Order: sequence, then structure tokens, then C-alpha cells
Amino acid sequence: MNKNHIAISNDILIILDSNNNKVLRIFDIKDGTSNKTITHSMEIIKFELNQVTTSLERKVTIIDSNKDCWMNLLNKDEWFKVNTMVDSMKWNNKYDVLCLISDNSIIT
Repeated sequence: MNKNHIAISNDILIILDSNNNKVLRIFDIKDGTSNKTITHSMEIIKFELNQVTTSLERKVTIIDSNKDCWMNLLNKDEWFKVNTMVDSMKWNNKYDVLCLISDNSIIT
């Protein structure tokens, strides 16, 4: 396990499934239960969890093996394509803003 296989917020822990790199396992931090999994169609290379919203608005973003960036609203389990050819991404710690580096350009 490394930093690319885990993401944590004040209420949720997400771990990349070691047996299937297309699956993220979501755990409730308060009681440690696994309340759901989300699956992507491609192998997940990196993922990030936003920090500043409530658990009802919590989002996870991933970069898949095609270098596409996708966003998932955890309470709806719907994927939205954010951008293509993404090299890196990071959520802001204070505001609900995602920053991407794509084709040597910064996108927020």
C-alpha cells in the first residue's frame, strides 16, 4: 500500500482494492464499516477525495489508465468526465476546488 492507494477525509476512508484496480472501497471512519464500493471501467492510477464538503456532497476524483480524470459523487455513484490527458490533480484543503495539470496546462 502507498499514498496512491488511500484517501481520507474527516468522515470517509477510501482504499483502492488490491485485487481489482478498478474498484474503490469506501469505509465510514466513525464505525469502520464498509458502506459501499464504486467501480470504474478502467484501471485507477490515482485518486483524491475532497476535504471541505459534507458527507452528502463528498466527491472523489480519479485518473485512470487512459489519463482521463473522472469525478464521482459518492452518494450518487455517477461518473463525470472532467478532462483528458491529466498528469496530476489535487483538491484544495480550504475550498471545494480541484486543480489539474493536463497537457502542461493548469486547470482549476
